[in-house]
Amino acid sequence: MEFPEVLKEELEVAKQARDELRLQIHLGKAEAKQAFRVAEHKLEEVEGIARRVAHEVEQPLHEMHDSARRLLHEIGIGFKRVKELL
Repeated sequence: MEFPEVLKEELEVAKQARDELRLQIHLGKAEAKQAFRVAEHKLEEVEGIARRVAHEVEQPLHEMHDSARRLLHEIGIGFKRVKELL
């Protein structure tokens, strides 16, 4: 599983927990509500960071993937050549 997918799944789990707690906290104590707001704010920060990081690494990852594919192709040609020489 790729990094962005793992992060996306973990963010979805956290967001689901947030939504469930939001309903339960509606009638809860003020202290619980404040703790929830702090945790929710942190989740929003992480989600924003994850979006920015995913965007920033997208191009370098594509370039690395393309370079690796070209290199593996060249290695395959080299191995084929060695096999022909044997």
